[in-house]
Amino acid sequence: MGDENKGLIIGVVIFVVVILIVGVSVYFYLADKKKKEEEEKKKKEKEKEAEAEKEKEAEKEKNRNRIQNQSNTQTSNTQTSNTQTSNTQTSNTQTSNTQTSTPQKEVFYVLGSNTNPYTITKTGAAAVCQAAGGANVATTAQVTEAQSNGQADWCATGWVSDNDSAMFPITTSLSMGCKETPGIAMWTPDTQQAGVNCYGVKPAKTTGTLIVPFNSGKWSRHDPAPTGTTREVYYVKGSPTTPYEIPKAAAEATCAALGANVATTAQVTEAQSGGQADWCATGWVSDNDSAIFPITTSLSMGCKETPGIAMWTPETQKAGVNCYGFKPPQNSGDERIVPFNVSKWSRSS
Repeated sequence: MGDENKGLIIGVVIFVVVILIVGVSVYFYLADKKKKEEEEKKKKEKEKEAEAEKEKEAEKEKNRNRIQNQSNTQTSNTQTSNTQTSNTQTSNTQTSNTQTSTPQKEVFYVLGSNTNPYTITKTGAAAVCQAAGGANVATTAQVTEAQSNGQADWCATGWVSDNDSAMFPITTSLSMGCKETPGIAMWTPDTQQAGVNCYGVKPAKTTGTLIVPFNSGKWSRHDPAPTGTTREVYYVKGSPTTPYEIPKAAAEATCAALGANVATTAQVTEAQSGGQADWCATGWVSDNDSAIFPITTSLSMGCKETPGIAMWTPETQKAGVNCYGFKPPQNSGDERIVPFNVSKWSRSS
């Protein structure tokens, strides 16, 4: 009887152990199956997200091409008009040149390059000015007089002949990054390289020039003041065919070459909300490390699906630039500049 009870107990124990082993095995099998199902689900979700991102990028590229085609069409429309008026303009210019007296000297600023304004050493400054029409390096007094009496204005520092510190004049480009009050700002980059303040007869404006306008309203100090124009936000592409070629560090020089400043986020925002600015191409602003663009009517998944300001910086860390100043006319020949929106070139037109 004792042996029978012992055998029964052993049988029960074995049965329980078997049940436990089977249960544990089933548990781990189901857990592993669930894990694989979750991993497969996540994989499919990632694939869907990647596909959606590709579609979004394709849509962005489509809209960029549309903006480019629009800009090219408007540019070509103005070329015919330019050709028709060129003979008259040439005749007027010849008559004007006959009547004009000896060109007057003035202070003007020369960039180091179109992508970096600060590449010139103090010892190399004289050669740069000499190459710019036989000018000399300006003195501190000449730069000061150009600002106080002529409203010289460029937020880019440059060498003078009688001071070891580079300096620049500010009249209307007032900001914490430049100077908050009109006058002369003194600043020398740590690299000991800058642009140059020259004094002489300022060369005429040409495409790709390293010389900047006297201020946001005119090329030369001796040009007549602009009439019937107002400052506005406008977009400048890296090149006529590729919008995104400008690093953030070169944005200031790009706008300065057009007599403008890099726009602020607030200025771009107001241009959209108050003026219906609309270009599906991202550009730098002065007070944000992210490039932005305004959208009003070009609503799409690739641009922005609701009116407002979109923030997007290409992975290359290169973009276009949102400038603020007097926008060059549509017949200026600068194909980097795009229309204010689909219906007009300038906000004030």
